[in-house]
Amino acid sequence: KPGVHDILHIDNPKKISIIQILDIASFMHGHYKQAAFELIDIFSKIDAYLSLAKACQHYQLCFPEVTDAEEPSIHAEQLYHLLLPTPVSYDVQLNKESNFLFLTGANMAG
Repeated sequence: KPGVHDILHIDNPKKISIIQILDIASFMHGHYKQAAFELIDIFSKIDAYLSLAKACQHYQLCFPEVTDAEEPSIHAEQLYHLLLPTPVSYDVQLNKESNFLFLTGANMAG
């Protein structure tokens, strides 16, 4: 069975046999399964944040501000549909006192 040192020092990775691949996969599964899942989770979050940052930069958007308020609420200013050629922006306030939103016109598409 291979160890980490053996895996890192494979002479020619392009000529590795199917048996060696299966041995390495078995070793990694047995020793590093949980760490691999944690890395996948971390990379997924980094990828999502990077995509969000790129979209915010490209479309000149801002990140939402999340608060620890006791009551749930949403407050948005100059909200508009990104894919419409001539969107109409509007402000939204949803909270305990104002909890209904009736969307009409071109903005209904999104």
